[in-house]
Amino acid sequence: MITWSVSPPHAFWICPDPYYSMYGPDTIPFPSNWTHRPDAYQRPQAARMGKQMGEKCLREYVRCYYGQVTMMDALMGRILDALKEAGQDRDTLVIYTADHGDMQAAHGMVGKALPAYYEEIVRVPFLMRYPTIKPGTVIDRHVNSVDMMPTLLDFAGMPIPKAVQGESLRPLVEGKVASDDRPGFCERGRGDKHASRMVRTRRWKYSWFAHQNRRELFDLQTDPHEMANLSDSAEHRATLADLHRQLRQQMERTTDPALAILPKA
Repeated sequence: MITWSVSPPHAFWICPDPYYSMYGPDTIPFPSNWTHRPDAYQRPQAARMGKQMGEKCLREYVRCYYGQVTMMDALMGRILDALKEAGQDRDTLVIYTADHGDMQAAHGMVGKALPAYYEEIVRVPFLMRYPTIKPGTVIDRHVNSVDMMPTLLDFAGMPIPKAVQGESLRPLVEGKVASDDRPGFCERGRGDKHASRMVRTRRWKYSWFAHQNRRELFDLQTDPHEMANLSDSAEHRATLADLHRQLRQQMERTTDPALAILPKA
């Protein structure tokens, strides 16, 4: 197995030509929620940097991000071309993913340095290429990082330990099983006051923060830019309770140390 770990798109926010010049700061898409700065996230580095930069610098920052992503696409193409030239493209499983995203000026922030679960930092690409995977296949289903190890073992013909938290994606990407509504989960910290957990379904995202027992609930169908926290809404109390139950069940399955401080309801 070969791993290619590359820094961009990431700080430092510089990008070489020709990729830098492919985008203009006044013409690239800019997040519509960039002026929405939640009170809960005024102190983190991501918010303080975004506020100091202002709109002009934020646009330049997003321009560099776009350029870096385009450069990574080009470099990935060189790797795929090299596999083909070596005659190994039909025998190699390629997975392209990331460990986190970037705020890209959403909510007026930059980078990842904030204790939140916004889509911009938790929703990352997960692309796979192998002869048994039909090109152009798009699967609308949550995937967790812990699925990577059992997936690699499955494609390599090796046994998957029963204790792993993830599952092999091979049956899914090869069309042997149908897509389902499996939720996605994220976590920060262990069992102390800095712990936080998240569960995301197709429509809803629920986050719990141990500090002050704070909660967030977003309806991603009507509020894709996560600007209206519905956690205190009486109308959505049943939805919040159901998501809290799903989160608790996941923490029980994984013997999460933060389960001891998670409210039961």
